Amino acid sequence: MLSCHCIQKEGYVYITCNDAGVDFIHASGSNIHVRYVLGSIDVPDEVKGFFAFDQKVSYEGHFSSILAIQVTELADSVFIGCVVNHAITDGTFFWNFFNAFAEVSRGVNRISRTSDYRRDSVLISSAMLKFPASGPKVSFSGDAPLRERIFSFSRKSIQKLKPVGEF
Repeated sequence: MLSCHCIQKEGYVYITCNDAGVDFIHASGSNIHVRYVLGSIDVPDEVKGFFAFDQKVSYEGHFSSILAIQVTELADSVFIGCVVNHAITDGTFFWNFFNAFAEVSRGVNRISRTSDYRRDSVLISSAMLKFPASGPKVSFSGDAPLRERIFSFSRKSIQKLKPVGEF
C-alpha cells in the first residue's frame, strides 16, 4: 500500500510505502433507500457522506490517503463511493486504474488500456508553489452552500457517447 505525504522543506508531494495509502471503509445507511438517492436532480446531503474525502478542502488533501473506497449498505442496495487524492493523480489516471482493476477482477489475462507513467508531458513543470507548513490560506468557506447535481444517462445514450470519448 502507499501513503501520501508532503515534504515541507522542498514542497514536493511524494509517495512512501507504509501500508497506509488506501482506505477501505464499510458504512451503514440502513435508513436510506436508493430511490431517495436517485430520486432528485440535486445530491441529497446524506449522499455526500458516502465519499470519504467529502469536506476535505485544499491543502488538507496532501495528508489524505491516495485512494478511499467506501461501501455503504443502504436499506435496499449498496452504494460504492470511490475517491482519489488529486495531490497525487488526476481523474483520467484514476479511471484507467479503476477500469484495469475491473478487468483483472473479471479474470482477463491482458489489460486493454495500460496506464502511461511517462514524465515527458508538456504539463510537467519544474515550477513549484512553496507553502508554509500550515498550508495556504483557504480563501473560501468550506461550509458555503454548493449545489451538486445528479445526471442520469440511458444505456443507449452512453453507447452513443462512448466512441466520442475514446482517445
